[in-house]
Amino acid sequence: MKRANGTGTIVKLKGNRRKPWFAKATVGYKENGQPIQKAVCNEKGEKYFESRPEAEETLIWWNKNHGNLNVNKLTYTFKQLFDEWSEIFIPTKEERKRMRKTHETIKGKLGLSNSMGLLAAAKKFKSLYNRKYSSIKKNDFQQIIYSTDGKKTKIVDMRNLIMKLDDYALGEDIIIKGYGSLLEVEYEESDGQRAPYTYDTIERIWQHEGELIADIQLILLYTGMRIEELLFLDTASINMEDEYWICGLKTEAGKNRLIPLHHEIVPIVKRYFNKDNKYLFMMNNGERLYYDKYRIMYVEFMDNLHLKDDYTTHETRYTFRSELDRMGADDRCMDLLMGHQSGNAGNKVYNQKTFEELKATIELINYRKKKHEKITYLRA
Repeated sequence: MKRANGTGTIVKLKGNRRKPWFAKATVGYKENGQPIQKAVCNEKGEKYFESRPEAEETLIWWNKNHGNLNVNKLTYTFKQLFDEWSEIFIPTKEERKRMRKTHETIKGKLGLSNSMGLLAAAKKFKSLYNRKYSSIKKNDFQQIIYSTDGKKTKIVDMRNLIMKLDDYALGEDIIIKGYGSLLEVEYEESDGQRAPYTYDTIERIWQHEGELIADIQLILLYTGMRIEELLFLDTASINMEDEYWICGLKTEAGKNRLIPLHHEIVPIVKRYFNKDNKYLFMMNNGERLYYDKYRIMYVEFMDNLHLKDDYTTHETRYTFRSELDRMGADDRCMDLLMGHQSGNAGNKVYNQKTFEELKATIELINYRKKKHEKITYLRA
């Protein structure tokens, strides 16, 4: 069980004793920095106890009265602690708005996606808002997590929030132990199930070429890009003469990567390319196409094709990788195109690839030729 440094420990004596539990508090430090601990009594002068909770209460009482806890914050409720923590680590509304627009990071603040997940997770603990944080036990958190139905990310965010609040509270001497790392999570296993688009599905999307969402889906299917990478694609990074672009956002391996354009999507890219625009995909109001707006249109488009519940945008990436693998593409070329870190250090350092090799890899994709082929994917 996690406990703040310098706040002591709980000990259970061996043997068959009626009162085996006692608290050891830190009363000083040796020259080498090691803590000096001794058994301490509670306010009634009792030193040994029948249960661990009694020893825990003694340790809390002793630390409070000897300056090892922040007395001014000991009465902090869950909501007070969360508000103080979020003011430091969660971007403000204005900062989040700017992050969505520019994809910048705010120094000292959590990322946009992480922040939104933790803000949503906090609402799940609303029943604990007015409880003193130091009085909330593992079971209090656990029961709320168990009673929450949802995807893996939602449940994991709930546990992560408590871990972060615990870390902050421990650092501020508000509590002397945390339960976040002990919490168990259960979630719908189906959340992680993904499968590439079938050839038939890709052909149905081709039938809608010229429509914004269909065109975006086709570009993703032939480049392996993440949707955010495409929506943030700067026209200055597009070379229409040599038919390639430089893109990437998420990881060091993924940033500034070169992707040659497959010949089948070149006409689509030309349809939207305007060197006077900052981004490839712009709205009529002069703003970049934001993911929130894209998502609404994507759901409507897939619903019209009766595919809304069958795929996610990210599965275009699975489709791209699966098809190249099926065609026997070079692993290093696939990693470079997708922005994946090569697992083989030697392969990364010594196995460099040319533009021509990357272009040849991209051109291995020929979904339309296989439109009548039936293929059944096992969902991962």
